Amino acid sequence: MKLDHPVIPLLGRLMMSYIFATSGIAKIFGWSGNVAYMTTRHLPMIPVLLAVAMVIEVAGSVCVVTGYQARLAAFVMFWYTTAVTVLFHNYWAASEAMAGMQETHFRKNLAIMGGLLMLAYSGPENGRWGGAPIREPERPPYVSIHLLGADAYSGAEKRGCGPEIKRKIAVKSPLRKGE
Repeated sequence: MKLDHPVIPLLGRLMMSYIFATSGIAKIFGWSGNVAYMTTRHLPMIPVLLAVAMVIEVAGSVCVVTGYQARLAAFVMFWYTTAVTVLFHNYWAASEAMAGMQETHFRKNLAIMGGLLMLAYSGPENGRWGGAPIREPERPPYVSIHLLGADAYSGAEKRGCGPEIKRKIAVKSPLRKGE
């Protein structure tokens, strides 16, 4: 089974952002319920925090899915999820009845945070919307001659060396000692 199809990263980003998009939309339509829940955590400026959370979840999801500023969005969402995990899923401080459920949410968020961190590090893999893979440009066969000095290159040419030897000479530079 080959998993290098350009749609695969898009599917992964869709799955990763689903939980954030639905939570952000739920915050819009269930504002008062979310304010009441956050009040149980004794947080300051609850409406402001809730608005910031909503923007991070909705806008971050759009960025992750489309690939626009996906690395930055994933990084912001990583730190947001870290804060939410510690504040709302602190199973070590929960009652015995709630500790198991909170620990499950804590572990789930750790997995999501791992995915966000990988996305922040590597980017949306195949560009926006899962399009054609981004290819590195091919390197020219010769590195700048000025790294070696004109003598090394012209000496090889005088000796009648073929292009393979010239390429080896041109690639070796004083910075790569011991090769």
